[in-house]
Amino acid sequence: MNQRGFSLVSVMVAAGLVGGLALAVMQITKNSQTGLKFAESISDEIDLRENIKAIVSNPSFCRLSIAGNGAEGSPSSPVIFKKNLNDQDNEGLDIEFFLGNQLGTARTTKKYSGSDSSANTYNGLTIKSIKLIFDNGTGFNYSTSSFHQDIAKIRLVFEKKYDKAIREKQMDFQTTVSMQTDVLGNSTLLGCNLTPANAPAGAPLNIIAIHSQTSSPPGCPADWDLLWSGYSFFTAIGGQSSNARADLGSPGSCLETFKHQPMIECTTSTCDYHTSNDFSYWLTNTNANTGTINGSSAMGYISRCSVCAAKIQTLTRHSFSGATPVCPAGWSSLWVGYTFMTGVGGLGSNANQDLASTGSCLKLFRPMPFAECEGPGIGNCDVATGDDFAYWGTNRSVDESPVPANTATSKLSRCNVCSLGY
Repeated sequence: MNQRGFSLVSVMVAAGLVGGLALAVMQITKNSQTGLKFAESISDEIDLRENIKAIVSNPSFCRLSIAGNGAEGSPSSPVIFKKNLNDQDNEGLDIEFFLGNQLGTARTTKKYSGSDSSANTYNGLTIKSIKLIFDNGTGFNYSTSSFHQDIAKIRLVFEKKYDKAIREKQMDFQTTVSMQTDVLGNSTLLGCNLTPANAPAGAPLNIIAIHSQTSSPPGCPADWDLLWSGYSFFTAIGGQSSNARADLGSPGSCLETFKHQPMIECTTSTCDYHTSNDFSYWLTNTNANTGTINGSSAMGYISRCSVCAAKIQTLTRHSFSGATPVCPAGWSSLWVGYTFMTGVGGLGSNANQDLASTGSCLKLFRPMPFAECEGPGIGNCDVATGDDFAYWGTNRSVDESPVPANTATSKLSRCNVCSLGY
């Protein structure tokens, strides 16, 4: 450098340094952007997994997604399949994940799909397929059964862009699927939920009965184990005075066998099955109307139930208003329904329900939700005889005129059964 300025060599060296610095900055910027895109894609994957997991862990949403619209146990368009065609990784049933309405009976427009281009993207991810795969054995169909469960996996395959390349990845969700299978090996999907997770050590076991009020046993909620399924026993009366009440939230209300008269009257000298004043009371399903049910077909009109166990707390809330109560912070909903308080039979049998029990929150409202059954000598069951009454919680606060029974839901208290893991 002289007194008149920089030399040509100095200028060239300086330009080289500036150019190198610019390239370094550009590379750092590029790496930063690439890292940001990578972080965003990872975040998208986590969010997508949690959203799908939330649907699979909700029994209503999971059921609507795989079985279709309709009440629990009664899909309006049943999904029928054969296991031996859907039990390998390159097979499986094509499904979509839907959110559901408040009653859990119909899909909403919000969904995740591998086949619908309007619902196959999540931020920077593109869903390619969602399949339900029964992968615990190949080459055979299920045995005939009116209700059974099996472990399956839900496989979601998706693509994402990363550094100009498109990469394919997958997510697997293990789930418990409930179904029924006919003599030809055709299985009908009824519901699903996440496979029960390992319970915390030392947590107390909670056992509850769940009543479908349909002709199919309900599936257990996510993270609950199925112990057995049966028929929804309500109460029994003997000799116009003794009363055997069953809390509908307890396992004692889910009898594995239906009998018109489940008890026998004994004295010190004899035991007599079915005296003239012995009656039993059972919750009914959607097939039952008012009137007499012939003894031989009565079992087909009785609600089904399941007994479920988990190291999970439950809490039942009743609003005594038309609004469904919200679960406390940190708790999640197992199901919502209507506040059922008691049923009174014609001979004075009374089955009061503990409002703290899960059995006091019935999913479906029927003005008369139970049937009165006699023993095998007559063998009939009656729904809504003149001396039977059901009592439901109400949202009324002042006296009003009577309303038709089939429109009474607008006058009922709503309830919510909530759960909290330890």
